[in-house]
Amino acid sequence: MTNPDTQLVIEALHAGQEAHPVIEPLALDELLVLGEEGAAEAVAARADAIREMAEQPLDHGWVPQDWWLFLLELCRKRLEHPGRVLEVLVSGGIRAGKTHVAASLAVQHWKHAQKATVFCMSRREEDSQNLQQKPIESFLPPEALGGAAGKIKQDKHQKAKFSGGKFTDNQFSRYLIVTGANGERYTGGGMVQFRFFTQELESFRGYALTFVWSDEGIPVDHVKALKDRLASRAIETQRDEHRKQMLALESYLVPLADGVPGAKRPHGELLGALMHGVHLITYTPEEGFTPTVRYFMQGAVKPDKFKVIAPELAAKGGCKDPRVPKIAYPLEPTRLVCYLHTAANKYVNVYPQLSKDYAGADEKTIRIKLYGDAEAASRSEFEAVWKPEQHLCDWKDLPRDGTLYEIIDGAEAKPFFIGWFIVDPMGRFWQAQEWPCESIAIDDMMPGPWAVMSEKDRMNGDEGPAQKLRLGWNFEQYAELVWQMRHRLLEKMKETGGEWQGRVVQHPVKSGDALLCAEPFETYGDPRWSQWKSGATGATIQQEFYDLPNGFTILVPDGVRVQEGLALVRDAFATTILMQPKARVNRECTNTIFGLQNFTIPDYAEQTKRKDEACKDPVDVWRYFCLAGPRHLNRDRLKRRPEQEFGY
Repeated sequence: MTNPDTQLVIEALHAGQEAHPVIEPLALDELLVLGEEGAAEAVAARADAIREMAEQPLDHGWVPQDWWLFLLELCRKRLEHPGRVLEVLVSGGIRAGKTHVAASLAVQHWKHAQKATVFCMSRREEDSQNLQQKPIESFLPPEALGGAAGKIKQDKHQKAKFSGGKFTDNQFSRYLIVTGANGERYTGGGMVQFRFFTQELESFRGYALTFVWSDEGIPVDHVKALKDRLASRAIETQRDEHRKQMLALESYLVPLADGVPGAKRPHGELLGALMHGVHLITYTPEEGFTPTVRYFMQGAVKPDKFKVIAPELAAKGGCKDPRVPKIAYPLEPTRLVCYLHTAANKYVNVYPQLSKDYAGADEKTIRIKLYGDAEAASRSEFEAVWKPEQHLCDWKDLPRDGTLYEIIDGAEAKPFFIGWFIVDPMGRFWQAQEWPCESIAIDDMMPGPWAVMSEKDRMNGDEGPAQKLRLGWNFEQYAELVWQMRHRLLEKMKETGGEWQGRVVQHPVKSGDALLCAEPFETYGDPRWSQWKSGATGATIQQEFYDLPNGFTILVPDGVRVQEGLALVRDAFATTILMQPKARVNRECTNTIFGLQNFTIPDYAEQTKRKDEACKDPVDVWRYFCLAGPRHLNRDRLKRRPEQEFGY
């Protein structure tokens, strides 16, 4: 039992604790257990923590827990992609605390990097002063501005003066001796320039940047230009020393992201190293789904494990899914999207009032204002059914027994787009191959993607380098490509776990050797393209392919209406057979994946606009496949008739 006098002392210690927005006061029961001396030490330690937070904000300032999650995901991205530029979009609700932490990360990088070259980008000078320059100045160590080490000598290498709410000439350059995570002393620092979106992109040339922080609404052409400027220094993250730093950082970030009480925060050098080769964009989505947001979000996946229920949406009638994301994975693996909710900012706790203010707003407004979750006004035709975690597979997963179909979407100028599909004995659809494919060379060069994220406002992306190829091939060359791809299917099957059990044929090639090839049950083509007539012979394309020495028969699927085929594709991805998806796509088919994730038809229209069809071709291949009524054929019951070219 506690001595009455001791209890009075401890009660006084408890009552005398300074109020603080994020450091909770110690409970009386907890202090009583510690005894008078222990309680005094605990209260003093809390007071020290409050003082350090105020006096040393760079290393002891408060960080919302979700930021530790974001940094953990970024750290893992760096470990997966050493040497490459990483791009991170932190989209936040009102007063979520994006700027505060971003400024501290910028300073940690500048302070601990060796010869840092940093750009901080804002819309205009006034925004730069308020949103970047003032926050960064608040985190700078005193010696950076000459405070602790006396007035610094101003020259072309050492220039750092802050007055009137901004840095002179909107930049500073300073080198200083710092202590690393392992206690070693070295020279850190470098140059920081505050730039504006109105400046010409040409003015970025010549800079080898180590880190960029852009705030609010950066144009997508600036994003791409800055990526080029970061590339040469991002290579430095390939070093073994940097990997060791990231592994050490990860060990700190895991418990912090999980909210483990008392988890120790990492040394500033590790956080600074994480920002090396990174473009960090902080954004409040007042402007909605801008081209820059589209640059990140086209094809992005929001995993369920990073979703939480928004109370405002849970209480709203008609809201199908009240969850909001914290993390999204874009299609491009070196990009990351993070959502900082207004509720995450405990230091300036405006969430309770804002939650009341927006409780009656529509779902879209709530998602944007309180959770930073901006969505496109138009969504992919397959958004409701396409689930990458369910529908993607690898070569090893493909069935070795099944009926093979081949679909050709021909064109005059751009390359044909071709897909190979397997229908297994259970009636499931598997896309095994595509052509063009990013991993298959064309004329000894890698073709790149068929479509890419749009730089402007096109719903279906922009044409990629593969689509812009002008091969000039004739029908015989395309026919030979088809045979080569049929052969490749057999080889890839063999390499990844088991040989193809379906029908195979020998195909002679120009070298005199014969290729062993998988034989499709049927080959289908775009109905309109297949019926085009050659200006030279007057024969249809179907006839031209049939008459070739290496030719084959191209059939035409039933039904040509776009919506009819799209409905069949949606149904295939929405259906399960024995608890498994009916439709799957080989992860290698990146062009098809992009198409399924981004193919969009404008509201109240039957099909895409003619000048917005960049990702249409891979979807058309799926559409023709489904319109063909694909089915599995039991070879033991249905035998090919030898007297005919095709048929059973």
